[in-house]
Amino acid sequence: MPELTLEQAYEAAYLWLFHVDQPPTEVIEKPPEMVEMYSENLVSWVRAGGKVPQKSILALLQLEGDRKKAIFSVGGFSTGAVSVSESHGVALFALRPDGSVSAETGHAAIMMPREGPPPPFAEEEDPDALAGSPGTWGTTSFDSSVWVDCPECGTNQHVSLDSCRACGSRLVKQELAEIEDPDYKCRVCGSHDIEVINEGLAVAAVAQGSRH
Repeated sequence: MPELTLEQAYEAAYLWLFHVDQPPTEVIEKPPEMVEMYSENLVSWVRAGGKVPQKSILALLQLEGDRKKAIFSVGGFSTGAVSVSESHGVALFALRPDGSVSAETGHAAIMMPREGPPPPFAEEEDPDALAGSPGTWGTTSFDSSVWVDCPECGTNQHVSLDSCRACGSRLVKQELAEIEDPDYKCRVCGSHDIEVINEGLAVAAVAQGSRH
């Protein structure tokens, strides 16, 4: 998702200020990359472009009045800007690509509400993509001759699959051929008239041949 334009940054900052009961009563555009907004208890700068440098913080501190000072920036802030802001009570906020706001200084963190407004530029989730996500699959009840549950995780799926689509376990198990009753006969004369004396020795008797 690309960075916000100045117009989008202004919209996101305005929405956030309205959410914290500081709706701007005066807005001044300062091309090419800044908007200045005055609320009842706050004067805010909205900046697009690169990182806000330390000199911008010093310029903001020159404004007269008792209003608290804040900057909303798309590109973030330099280390010097953060340092000066912390020591002079300036609240710095970063604007993410979806329009959400995050606090970059302690003074900004104090102003953050418990829950912010919905991000104005958040991308909508694709319902089709979510439906195809393994995390959303589950066990369902269908015709057992067509749909079976994985013996490992229980996920329901078509009988044509060799492996479970959720956990990867093998679904098709090799069927063992039925073992018929053994046919005993003497290797010497071919007679089938053989008596099993001891079941534990039956196999040995067949391998060695019976004497009678």
